[in-house]
Amino acid sequence: MSSGAPAFPRGPRTASERAYLRAGLPSLYRDPGSFAMGFVGGLEEVLDPIVAMLDNLHAHLDPGLAPPALLGAIASWLGLRFDETVGVDERRELVRRAIDLAPQFAEQPGEPKRRGRKGGVIRQRGTKAGLELVLQLSFPDLELAVQDDGVAAASTDPRESPRPSPRTFSVTWSPKTPPSARQRQAIDRIVRDMKPAGVRYRPPGPSAT
Repeated sequence: MSSGAPAFPRGPRTASERAYLRAGLPSLYRDPGSFAMGFVGGLEEVLDPIVAMLDNLHAHLDPGLAPPALLGAIASWLGLRFDETVGVDERRELVRRAIDLAPQFAEQPGEPKRRGRKGGVIRQRGTKAGLELVLQLSFPDLELAVQDDGVAAASTDPRESPRPSPRTFSVTWSPKTPPSARQRQAIDRIVRDMKPAGVRYRPPGPSAT
């Protein structure tokens, strides 16, 4: 009689269930009651947790399924750091978007355009668009915008080499959804971590409108 509960697919069998080592023994030692079969069967049970981890390694590295403690390690491999105020769901989305368009997965000249791809964190790191993406994924309930004053310098004298003042990033938020003091500190940390070294940063403030 069916209980009505959804049926979930069974995971891979353990090493001992598959006779992981016993199946490789010569037929001379495969007598079910022999010492060799019992001894090797005991070794299989020792290997069960290790083999189970290897069988499910893909799930441990999937941003949507990875244990929260492992998300930080995956992010560090991609050059990302989580702020302590960012929730687990937001962290998963940050890693997912970082992986989607990491440089090694970027479209190459002559390749057909991939469908369904969204802008990624790594390829846009250090840009206005990249900062806005990280802030949007980290604080989905806030309306944040990044301003880039963009500077340039020119001279009519070819012997002169004018030096423009450094660019400056600033962050503004909508008065409708002001961030808390803790969130403002987190925004400050994230931008300072993601911006290029030669770019200045103005602390966040409310937008003019």
